[in-house]
Amino acid sequence: MGEYLDYWLAEVARPAVRPTTYAKHETMVRLYLRPGLGRHRLDRLSVSIVQVYLNGRIAAGDSPAKVHAIRMVLGAALTRAMREELIQRNPARLATLPPLTGARHAPWSAAEARRFLAAARADPAVPGVRALAAVRPTPW
Repeated sequence: MGEYLDYWLAEVARPAVRPTTYAKHETMVRLYLRPGLGRHRLDRLSVSIVQVYLNGRIAAGDSPAKVHAIRMVLGAALTRAMREELIQRNPARLATLPPLTGARHAPWSAAEARRFLAAARADPAVPGVRALAAVRPTPW
């Protein structure tokens, strides 16, 4: 598995994706996938091996978003292995993860924004706040 991930990065991912995307893929492979799954044979990688690995990452304290990203990179590499007829199915796509729950952030109310501007008015690190604080809101 480790050798295949190295091949996939160099020959498939690097020419096909943007440099920033490649850097993210390379980081996921180097820090997480190669150490965690690199010793397994590609043709013997099963859903249960991938599932136990991903569950272990969550139990170790990795965020669900990071584990989803790890699975996404692994899934992309294994999809390519399927196209090259090295494996019959993609175990990463069959593993399940907890859903991503994004934190809901409500915008500030007008009163909260006025309190922020009043507090920031005296801060010399925020020069534009004085000008913003002086602007009267237009009635709608």
